[in-house]
Amino acid sequence: MPGVSDFARNAQDRATMYHALASLFRLTGEDDSRETLLRLLPKTGDEDYMTDRVDIIDHVRAWLESGNGKSLSSELQALLSSGRFEKAIPRLPASEAFFAEDPDELRDEIRALWQSCSFEPPSLQPLCDGPGYIGQELALIGYCLENCTEREELVGVAERFVREHLMQWAPLFAAALAGASTHPAVQYVAHVLQCFLGRERDLLDGAEAIAS
Repeated sequence: MPGVSDFARNAQDRATMYHALASLFRLTGEDDSRETLLRLLPKTGDEDYMTDRVDIIDHVRAWLESGNGKSLSSELQALLSSGRFEKAIPRLPASEAFFAEDPDELRDEIRALWQSCSFEPPSLQPLCDGPGYIGQELALIGYCLENCTEREELVGVAERFVREHLMQWAPLFAAALAGASTHPAVQYVAHVLQCFLGRERDLLDGAEAIAS
C-alpha cells in the first residue's frame, strides 16, 4: 500500500521526536525536561522547523542557561490538574478522552491497541488520565515508528492512529497550551508540538494523495 510506505519516511527520526515530546509530558516528579529541551533546541545553521520563531528559542535558551524558575513538569502539572480535584473539566484538557463521545469506550479501544502492538505505556502521574493522554498517544506512535522495520504492520497502525486519534484533538491542545502559560518552556514545547503535528499532517496528506 503506497500510502503506508510514504508514512514510514524518516521513521526513526520521527520516532525519536515523538518519544522526546512524550517524555516532556510524563509528569513523574523526576524532572529531566531540561536535558530533553536542550536536545530539541536547533543547532546553529540548522534548517529547522523552529527557526521561524527565534524569539521563543531565545527565551527558552535563556531560561535553560539560568537554571532558575519553576520547572516545566511543575508548570504542566499545575495547568493539567486545574479543575480536576473540583470534579470539573481541567482548564487545559490533555487527553483525547475529554473530547470523546464515550470516554470509556475510547480508553478500551486504545488499551486493546496497546495489547495488539505489545506496547508498554510509560509510567505517568495519576492525573494524566491513562489511555488518550497526550504523552501516551505520542509514545505509542513513537513505538510504532521505532519498530516498523521489524514489524511493517506498525506503520499502518501509526498512520491510522495519527489520522483517527491524534489529529482529531492534539492540534487544538497544542494551540491551547501555547495560550495557557507564559512559561518559556511551555511556550517552546507548545510551538514545537504545533510545528511537528503540522509536518505529520503533511505526511498524512501525501500518503492519502499517493494512495488515491
